[in-house]
Amino acid sequence: MVKINFQIKKKKSNGPNFIGFDAVRVSVASPDQIKTWSYGEVKKPETINYRTFKPERDGLFCNRIFGPTKDWECHCGKYKYIKYKGTICDRCGVEVTESKVRRERFGHINLAVPVAHLWFLKKPPSRVGILLNMKISDLEKVIYYAKYIVMGDLKDRSGISFFARKGMLMGGEDFNLFKYGINNPIVKEEFKNIFDGIVCEEIKLDSNLTKALKQLKVLVKGQADSAGISTEEAAKKILENVKKGDIYYKVYFKPHSVYYYIDLDPSSHGEIKKILSEKFEKSSTVSITETDKKIRIEFFDIEKDKIYNDLRKDSFALKKYEGCLRIEILKNKIPFIENFSRSDSFVLLEESDINNIQNGFGDSLKVNIGAEAVRSLLEEINLDDEMKNIYAEIKKTKSDAERARLLRKLRVVEGFLNSQTRPEWMILTVLPVIPPDLRPLVALDGGRFATSDLNDLYRRIINRNNRLRHIEQLKAPIVMINNEKRLLQEAVDALIDNDSRMRPVTGAGNRILKSLSDTLKGKRGRFRQNLLGKRVDYSGRSVIVVGPNLRLNQCGIPKEMALELFKPFIVKELIKQENITLRSAKRMLERGDLKVWNILEKVTQSHPVLLNRAPTLHRLGIQAFEPVLVEGKSIQLHPLTCSAFNADFDGDQMAVHLPISLEAQLEARVLMMATRNILSPASGRPIAVPSQDMVLGNCYLTKEKYGVVGEGKVFSSVSEAISAYQAEKVDLQARIKVAGITSIRDKNLNNDDEQPDVTKWKNCKSEDDTEIINYTTVGRIIFNEQLPKNDDGSYALEYQNKSMTKKELVALVDRCYKELGQFKTTVLLDEIKRIGYKYATLAGISISIDEMKVPTEKEKMVREAKTKISEIEKQAKLGLITESERYNRIIDIWTRVTDEISDIMFDEMRKEETKAYKPGQNRFNSIFMMADSGSRGSRQQVRQLAGMRGLMAKPQKKLTGGIGEIIETPIISNFREGLTVLEYFISTHGGRKGLADTALKTAEAGYLTRRLVDVAHDVVVREEDCGTVNGVFIGTLRCGDEIIEKIDERVVGRTALDNVVDIVHDDLIIKRGELITPKKAEKLVEAGIDKIGIRSVLTCESGHGVCAKCYGVNPATGEQVEMGEAVGILAAQSIGEPGTQLTLRTFHIGGAASRVVQRSEVYAENNGTVNYYNLKTIQNKDGETIVLSRNAELVYTEYPVYRKQIYQIPYGAVIKIYDGQTVEIRVNPITGMKKDILIAKWDPHSKPIISEFDGTVNFVDVKDGVTLQREKSKITGQIERVIIEHSSDRRSPRIVVKKDDGSVVEYPLPVDTTLVVRDKDRVKSGDILAKIPQEISRTKDITGGLPRVAELFEGRRPRNVAVVSEIDGIVHLVGPTVKGNVKVEVENPETKMKKSYLVRAGRHLVVYEGDRVKEGEALSDGAINPHDILKVKGPKEVQEYLVNEIQQVYRLQGVSINDKHIEIIVRQMLSNVRITDSGDSHYLNGEIVSRYKYEIDRKAIKGKKGKAPIAHSILLGITKASLSSDSFISAASFQETTRILTEAAVSGQVDYLKGLKENVSIGRLIPAGTGLAAVDIDDNNKFYSREQNDAND
Repeated sequence: MVKINFQIKKKKSNGPNFIGFDAVRVSVASPDQIKTWSYGEVKKPETINYRTFKPERDGLFCNRIFGPTKDWECHCGKYKYIKYKGTICDRCGVEVTESKVRRERFGHINLAVPVAHLWFLKKPPSRVGILLNMKISDLEKVIYYAKYIVMGDLKDRSGISFFARKGMLMGGEDFNLFKYGINNPIVKEEFKNIFDGIVCEEIKLDSNLTKALKQLKVLVKGQADSAGISTEEAAKKILENVKKGDIYYKVYFKPHSVYYYIDLDPSSHGEIKKILSEKFEKSSTVSITETDKKIRIEFFDIEKDKIYNDLRKDSFALKKYEGCLRIEILKNKIPFIENFSRSDSFVLLEESDINNIQNGFGDSLKVNIGAEAVRSLLEEINLDDEMKNIYAEIKKTKSDAERARLLRKLRVVEGFLNSQTRPEWMILTVLPVIPPDLRPLVALDGGRFATSDLNDLYRRIINRNNRLRHIEQLKAPIVMINNEKRLLQEAVDALIDNDSRMRPVTGAGNRILKSLSDTLKGKRGRFRQNLLGKRVDYSGRSVIVVGPNLRLNQCGIPKEMALELFKPFIVKELIKQENITLRSAKRMLERGDLKVWNILEKVTQSHPVLLNRAPTLHRLGIQAFEPVLVEGKSIQLHPLTCSAFNADFDGDQMAVHLPISLEAQLEARVLMMATRNILSPASGRPIAVPSQDMVLGNCYLTKEKYGVVGEGKVFSSVSEAISAYQAEKVDLQARIKVAGITSIRDKNLNNDDEQPDVTKWKNCKSEDDTEIINYTTVGRIIFNEQLPKNDDGSYALEYQNKSMTKKELVALVDRCYKELGQFKTTVLLDEIKRIGYKYATLAGISISIDEMKVPTEKEKMVREAKTKISEIEKQAKLGLITESERYNRIIDIWTRVTDEISDIMFDEMRKEETKAYKPGQNRFNSIFMMADSGSRGSRQQVRQLAGMRGLMAKPQKKLTGGIGEIIETPIISNFREGLTVLEYFISTHGGRKGLADTALKTAEAGYLTRRLVDVAHDVVVREEDCGTVNGVFIGTLRCGDEIIEKIDERVVGRTALDNVVDIVHDDLIIKRGELITPKKAEKLVEAGIDKIGIRSVLTCESGHGVCAKCYGVNPATGEQVEMGEAVGILAAQSIGEPGTQLTLRTFHIGGAASRVVQRSEVYAENNGTVNYYNLKTIQNKDGETIVLSRNAELVYTEYPVYRKQIYQIPYGAVIKIYDGQTVEIRVNPITGMKKDILIAKWDPHSKPIISEFDGTVNFVDVKDGVTLQREKSKITGQIERVIIEHSSDRRSPRIVVKKDDGSVVEYPLPVDTTLVVRDKDRVKSGDILAKIPQEISRTKDITGGLPRVAELFEGRRPRNVAVVSEIDGIVHLVGPTVKGNVKVEVENPETKMKKSYLVRAGRHLVVYEGDRVKEGEALSDGAINPHDILKVKGPKEVQEYLVNEIQQVYRLQGVSINDKHIEIIVRQMLSNVRITDSGDSHYLNGEIVSRYKYEIDRKAIKGKKGKAPIAHSILLGITKASLSSDSFISAASFQETTRILTEAAVSGQVDYLKGLKENVSIGRLIPAGTGLAAVDIDDNNKFYSREQNDAND
């Protein structure tokens, strides 16, 4: 069993201190320790008496053992009440105490026979098996009474092992012969006949003897070298040992020496001597060296002289055994075993074998069976000696497998030594019985009982144990006893781990009973259900409804619910005010007196409540509010908190929790109040932002409209304008001018006779030369009146003179929070909410079918698209383009058409807004306004309503971007027009995909979050500054030529690594160690700085957790992170929460395929200069310049602004503007529009293979039906020649171009390549030889992204992994190997270093002859393995790769996550190292240890001038990193609970309670936030064990 110790600082009493301890240790409990826990032996299987319902004496619920069932009352009732506390009843033996002791008192069962503990026996790797060098299968045979094991010391076992192994080869008939002995006259005669035949077999014997002597020579040489003596001396020594009868040498030589063939019958001695002499003389003719001869002569002489005396000294049994074996060998019935040596493994024998062998061996053969035998063997182990032997063997061994086995054994032995436990304790002789209240028996209605499964399992054990004792007393046959012992072993196995057995024990209805292991592991187990998740009191739940009149810090609680929740507080107040008893107060409550409601109002005023909505995916899922009592039964929720809770009002429920203690109330008010949670912890952007009706109302309020009442009026003040609106003289959306807001000149003043033309009101320039709107509307004035103001009445944020869409509102809230603080932002949010709802109501906006404007151009555009597609189909039929190109071009055409129709539709809707208002008409298009303002629906959804539904994605589990993933027939209709039957059918694909994703992927995303939390839960900010000089360099993030994220967005909120200086103006922008604010980040961009060094958690040198400087700003507050912030949990929630939300995205879009239209040209939009880098070109027969390099880069420098744009130019692109050329953009004088100039273009759908020289084409290994397949397109009917995968290893398809001078150039042809040329064709330089299809038609979908995120976090090797170059250099293609793989050599011209790589046949090479590659660059297609990046480039590069790859998936979905969250998880993945050289440390080679521990030990050893250990970084997946945690409580509560606990118990692991999970599990405050205490834990503190009741104070 497992025992738990607590390490404590100060011991104040003799009893165990369960509060003031600093660490927990788990170890294997001894039988004596189990007995000290126990209060008595459970002897009977009975539970309770069927008549009295009282527990039976000595049964599983015995009061005497486990304590009384009623408080302060003994079993018989003699002693009652607390006055008899501690008295033990003299009649029933029960102690008078509280009944709760039945939750903590153990009992025990004395087992009639030792039983193996299943965890130590079977949980791989088997600890018992490791210590005894036995396989689990062999151990099970012994434990479950199938085979006997040979006991005795090792020397004896080795000898018997040799003979037993030989004996196993004998048949039953021969065994009988052996059994009757050698004295049988028939056997004697048989011997004589055999030895007569020896002479005939002399050649065979000679060869055997020569082999034996060769082996002898090796042995002699080995002995001589190790002892430092001559070979002659070594030979004499060995032969003396043989002469002495040393069992090792006997076993080693007997099968090979002449000694083996000597007859045991004394009467035939002369004959044998003669045969031996002849044989020896004949064998002497074999050519051998002098030394050999000398050894042989000496060996033979000694044996010849002493042989008969030695033989007689041997035991009679041994002689019989060898005699029989000799007969069998010479009869060729038993194979001759030449190389047999001593083995440490144990010999297992069947029962029938035992009887046979014991007839010969007598009592000298000791055998045993069952767990008792294994316990005896474990008792023999001397752990200190075993450890020395293992170290010695590790030094000697050269086999990796053997070293791994020895290291495993060493860890187990070290564990037992460190924990001061013994291996034999893994075999139980005393079984603890857990307290009865943890395995309850509950009475049900109708006289039946419900019982815990554990009671059934214990009952089986007690029954079998008692039966075994009984049959042993009856002196039953051994077979019967062994069977009963096996049943007892199985019963204990079922109790410990019922699931892992072949045939689990089942109860009623074939339900598998839950064992002790089942109560620990899984979601419903002790760790996750009871320790990490606890039930709470004072809570209620109800449906939520919107509370539009609430303030942000308020929520509406139904009065009845509040009355129940605050009951104790109300009772306390009633007793205090009315001076009444508790009973009277409760009665008043039940009656619902008026005073009760008044007190409830008073109590709730100053007491915050917590609201929670499941699933709680991030910390904003629980927020605190001040309760407002409301009528009805629904909870009212503030609408601005909906996005944080992910709540809506379609029937969602929420739970209310009441913080009881003063500290809890303080935390709720100061940390958890909704007003404190305005920013999202994931991105740092506001999360409490207006949405839906509020956005719509504000957007309507701030819009402008031509032709409405009061247009063009000019007002002297804001109040005058508002008064005019209230008097209905000015419309809400009329363009007006107001003094103090817009510029007013005399000519703008109103003239009664003349209406000013507001369309001619131009914008004016401000002082800093930026354009400002020179008019406003009453609506905008009303909106701005709600904004925060300065003391002098001016706007704290400038006047918002624009239409307030959701984007603008979010920016306003963000700016307000950063500039004016939290309080003013809270007020602003409430005002925006109030005014939004008001004007959304006044606007009366609704949806009508007429507002869905279908573009008139749609029909024409669809017709043109169909014409283009038919042209493409023709080209495909003629074989001008491949099937893949045809598909991709069709998809591209429909994508473009859908987007263009969508744009035209939106333009038409937008035009409605600019038209002058006419009475009776709509002012605005409601649908457009909803989508444009961001209040409801997206452009994509509106497009489906009135434009064209477009292409649909096929539902697939994993998206690869192959042909057919997007259905190429689009849905041309929209919902306004209605779908055809076929279109509806295609739509159902996407619709169902959404539903399936919602169901399946939510669980997957939840599991990812759980793994992330587990790996990072102990990352807490523990110090201000770790003092590191390391950091990471961060700049503008680009993907090809597209800017993904600018430098200013990436560095805000980080700490600068070094001073950042503007070189041009010689200004210090940011100081070293300073936080980068948004303003400083803007200065970086202005100074043209593209990359700076920042502090990062990836390079933080804090031991446990991270430091505040490396973390930077907390995104949730916008300020420097505070000490104790649980940034690990924050990171895990920030990454996991969007994953869960995004699985629902497909459901809302309805499966419409959103796809990136691939870039295929580069245009110059402004004047500038073109520069190329790494460019290699060639001219084709048409005079076009073709790019031949694979990493060419185009830098376009625009002037006069000096702005650089970088583009990647692919292989095969056509260049129109050359290096160094200047581009000038012309403007059309008629239209005034610029005409962009084309710089380069290429085919995005296929990658060409281009001939670099003139010559003749030769196909090599291109064979029809083997490597080439002629495919007829189902759509075009054209035959294409495509390279296919082939089974032959020796073929490597390639095109060889033979130049005119006779030299040749090879071009490998990967799988799926479509051939363009034919064999023996004549080609010119620049001609296309073949095309490789590019898979670019990938659809955007998080379901494809979520598995990718999981793959990266788990550090998995991708399926199609790319071959990566380990050095910089020039590529040389050596050509195909024997198996058809392509050999690629990379040579560094500077260092002359060469590296060769094999690229598997059929894989696409992405480099060609002469290309220059960089270290870590891919040579073949496929995903790069992060482990390869770590190996080749080091930890920093793999960190950067993982962060960028994970961000890429989320960015594709438009989800913003701060880099630092992903960095924390990546830091944890790289927080371990593998020891390569242990040096003078206690580590073992190949061991994985924590980087922090390694660094501490390394420094300590260096300080002592010792040899420091050497290690290299390793990348562990999040699951593996969680399980390799230093805390066994944390690891066990994650996964593989029983395995973790087994390992921890054997090694006596200590948990120093550093992380969050382990502290929650033991019921403490977490060491984060308000619970953080700076406690230094001394690893050498004394331990206090539960059983040490007499420990000192």
